[in-house]
Amino acid sequence: MRYKETKNHFSKYRRLRDGVKCTFVLVGINMLVMLMWGIKSCQLFMWRWFTNSFASKALCLPMVLSAFSHANMLHLVLNMYVLNTFAPVSIDSFLGIEQFWAFYITAAAVSSLAGITHKYIIGTNRRALGASGAIMALLVYTCMKLPDARLKIVFVPHFDFSARSAVSGMIAFDLICLLLGFKMFDHAAHLGGSLFGLFYGMYGQHLIWKKYGDEILKLCGLSAEKRRDVERSRRSRSTPPRHS
Repeated sequence: MRYKETKNHFSKYRRLRDGVKCTFVLVGINMLVMLMWGIKSCQLFMWRWFTNSFASKALCLPMVLSAFSHANMLHLVLNMYVLNTFAPVSIDSFLGIEQFWAFYITAAAVSSLAGITHKYIIGTNRRALGASGAIMALLVYTCMKLPDARLKIVFVPHFDFSARSAVSGMIAFDLICLLLGFKMFDHAAHLGGSLFGLFYGMYGQHLIWKKYGDEILKLCGLSAEKRRDVERSRRSRSTPPRHS
């Protein structure tokens, strides 16, 4: 009986869209990292590899790993809610699985670098963690691709605004908070992620992935057949829809 139930669940999972499956995996990774924070014997390991700081002995890898790590459950839930809102759309409509992972990991590194650079300039070695910078990049990228889409704030359901306005508002908010010295959030990391998403949506996808995507996939060890499948999928997403 349990075997049949497991088989049915697996079959349902396989029928899900790529965007939903990829988001499911990403949320699962973040939840697993959150559970690891609760293991006392892992604390030193987690502080070393899953937080970032310019004063850290290990600098590069934590810039990426810290984007899968969260300070508390509320931090995790809020970030995963936003991720689940925008990731499936961007994967299924614009990026595909392979390009999404390349985009997300790069956004994590860029946003962490922005945060680390700002902390070095102001002279604080406070450690940082969280997916917010990478998610801001994804949010801005998706908004750039769908500029006329209408967005709403969760707790203000009767107020909506265009995706284009959301991009301008978020960048302005983080820039003002950064200049005023507010430290409640890592505004430098948020701004770095937003600007990366803006760049990739406007220029980066054409300059980088469409020209060098096949070489990147080859370096990742994907077979020629798999690369052809990815290329066909990429071309189908870049083809404008027909209007009847």
